[in-house]
Amino acid sequence: KKVDEEGEEHGITHDDLWCLDLSTMLWERIKRQGICPTKRSGCSIVAHKNAAVAFGGVIDHESGDDIYSEFFNDLHQYNMERRRWYPMVVRPKGSKGGQGTMG
Repeated sequence: KKVDEEGEEHGITHDDLWCLDLSTMLWERIKRQGICPTKRSGCSIVAHKNAAVAFGGVIDHESGDDIYSEFFNDLHQYNMERRRWYPMVVRPKGSKGGQGTMG
């Protein structure tokens, strides 16, 4: 959270991705390419084979004393070889899927 001039707390959202080079122990900010997830906080990310899969998250919209939380129910895959984001679609078990599907 960050605090504004009036002392009120506000949530922070992110849309960046970083990679740690284990040989040099240096962090590199990854350039956003492809169909990237929107800014959010609280998403879950898991590594699978040569990809990172991101799910969900939330962003708070504030207007005066009102606050509205928008919860995401989406999947995005970051292909580590191509260094590019792709949207994913969840399909029911038994349906024919292709690239970018989970079932």
